[in-house]
Amino acid sequence: MNTKEHLKPDAWNELIGIKNEIIEEMSKCKNETAKLRQLNDWLRRELDLESRHQGILAEADKLINERKGRDGQAGKHGDDKEFGSREPAQLNTCGSPNLRRTGGKERARECRAAYIDREKRRGKYLVKIRSAYYRNDAGSVVGITFSSEKKDKKGAWFLNLQDGQFQEAVLLCETSSDSVQAVHLPKHFLEKIGRDLSKDDKGQVVKFNVLRQNGRFYLQIPEPVGSVDVTDFVDGEPLICPHSEFI
Repeated sequence: MNTKEHLKPDAWNELIGIKNEIIEEMSKCKNETAKLRQLNDWLRRELDLESRHQGILAEADKLINERKGRDGQAGKHGDDKEFGSREPAQLNTCGSPNLRRTGGKERARECRAAYIDREKRRGKYLVKIRSAYYRNDAGSVVGITFSSEKKDKKGAWFLNLQDGQFQEAVLLCETSSDSVQAVHLPKHFLEKIGRDLSKDDKGQVVKFNVLRQNGRFYLQIPEPVGSVDVTDFVDGEPLICPHSEFI
């Protein structure tokens, strides 16, 4: 039986509508861990589907433009050799042809925006001051910084912010290709240990060395302070942040 007969013509719009319902439902069940995990998993799969959908649309557009650019010559026998000799499109990890994933500063902006949107859904608003610095509802300046895992050490992240430019810090540690773990260091904590954190040679950049061991997160601070357990400041819900993909 042809499976196309069972596809709803408006399935995509219905999916987007359900996604919005899921997001709203997640904001109302903050203390229901099991339910949140289930909703979060559904949202992760839906966002991945959206990402692949965009990739397919981009490839379709490319094929359309390629066809139009052949000046009406496509489809003739003389072109068979050219079509047969084409190299297959290179695939990325999501299976979308000819697409690259964001990285570096683009990835940092991407994850920062996802974090800000999630906080907004939770009723917590962050107003941008400049670059990676925002003011929260309490009036404190929050520095939001991002890092992928160190290539030579799994479960380790190196992040930094400008010294004197923030009172709270959110460390976005990428834990998988499409998810980030947020570590929110509050004002009272930084007031206590801020002076002991590592800095660059000029003393202008504060360094955050984060390490995950046995499911717990630690901030590596120079001696005599040493390793400080910051697991209590880790958000219980991973932040889903799919890569934007582009040709």
